[in-house]
Amino acid sequence: MNLISGEYYRYASGLFLHQDLLHIFANASVMYWLGRYLEPQIDPSKLLLFSLSLGTITNILFSFLYPQAQSVGGSPLVYALLGLIVALQIMDADIFTFQFGTWYGNWIISYVILSNMLHRSDNVGAAWVIHGTAVLLGILFGCVCLKWKLF
Repeated sequence: MNLISGEYYRYASGLFLHQDLLHIFANASVMYWLGRYLEPQIDPSKLLLFSLSLGTITNILFSFLYPQAQSVGGSPLVYALLGLIVALQIMDADIFTFQFGTWYGNWIISYVILSNMLHRSDNVGAAWVIHGTAVLLGILFGCVCLKWKLF
């Protein structure tokens, strides 16, 4: 496990660090569109807690799978919220359906495609693993939160 020299706070703080301006712009823009879709349906403070918790858990799990790699950026937050959208579509028939062909739908789908194709890592498989882990956690915890009516 990559313990980051015992500095465990870096599992959470790494979510706010980015490689360059393009990286932060991509994450900020997709977070905007995710918020436009999710905030009318779920309290923003609960979304913040959900995404920060799952982003941190994703980074911890990722350190087990890729002990020499370090996760930098907000994509675990983004992908956890994407998993929540999937959970909402599965668990709540009254929810506003996620629609392709809308501004938010186009931005989000473009981000998913480009963030996995244009990853700047030597190990592109690591990007798929961390993103996939966050989506799966988002679906799992989203279903649990919806079942227990935490949202």
